[in-house]
Parts: sequence; structure tokens; C-alpha cells
Amino acid sequence: MDAAINKNSLLDRIKFERGFWETLLEEVGEARMTQPGATGHWTFKDVIAHLNAWRQQGINKLTAAKQHQLPAAPAWPAFLDEETETEQINEWIFETNRHRSLQDILSESRRQFDQLEELTQSLSEQDLLDPNRFAWMQGNPLGPTILTFSHLHEEHEPMLRAWLDKLANKQMQDEQA
Repeated sequence: MDAAINKNSLLDRIKFERGFWETLLEEVGEARMTQPGATGHWTFKDVIAHLNAWRQQGINKLTAAKQHQLPAAPAWPAFLDEETETEQINEWIFETNRHRSLQDILSESRRQFDQLEELTQSLSEQDLLDPNRFAWMQGNPLGPTILTFSHLHEEHEPMLRAWLDKLANKQMQDEQA
């Protein structure tokens, strides 16, 4: 077990990321969440749905650990491999969620943060940090693997910031015209 990571640090990270996420949601504003172009042709709502689908994998693992079962299968079709067919999975997530309401997707996101915190709190430090605790984790500790927030920061945040900057510049130009 890594001495720098413990149950409290995992919980602190979840709380920090939730605060970051809520700040980003406020910055974007609901009125802009359904505008195309946030990342490629996706709206910000589509990005939320995408992150929700991947975050659910961590929740499934935590739930499995708490119930002493195997994790639930991903929502996407079983023939799609997470390691080699990420683009196809992302397209499936987009198509599956694009007609859902913004409020439904936002509620799901907030519920997931509640679940992450509650499930992490309910598990022992051994459950979260022992790499040999769950055979289905294939030698990886559960706790750190459920923190998929780097996906937002590494892959999506730069594009979202560029989109927000572009919207702000357009608004400034419109106000000056």
C-alpha cells in the first residue's frame, strides 16, 4: 500500500473534485450546456453524460466490493473492449444519452458523487488499498482506480476551457458591436 494514499485522502479527493466540478458547471451555466462545440460536435451535456458513463465503472467496482460480488458489467455492449475500442464506446455513450434531458444527466452526475463518497466511506482501508484484496482488480488497489477524475482534467478540460474562452470572446465582441 502506498503510504501517501489512505481512505481519508481518497475521500478528500472526491470532495475536492466534486467542488471543482460544481464550479465548472456554474461557470458553464445551464443555458450553454446544450450548445454544440464544447468538445468537437458534443455539447457540454454530452461531456457530462460521457463522464457519468465512465464514472459509473468506479461506482460498480465500489458496490461490488461492498457486496462481496463481481462488478456489474459496463452499460455498453459486451463486445466492445475498453482497452481497444474506446472511440466506439464513446460513440455508444453519446448515442445512448443524447436525447436525455440536461436535468436528468446533471442529477445523475451529482448522485454519482454522493455514491462515490458514501461507498468509499463504507469500505475499509484494506478494501480500498490492498492490491490483493479483490481478485477481479488483477493486482490493483480499488481506491485509486475509482478516481477517474484525471480523465476530465487531462482529456476534456483543455477543450472545455478553450470553448469557454471562445464563447467569452464572442460575447465581448457582440457587446462591443
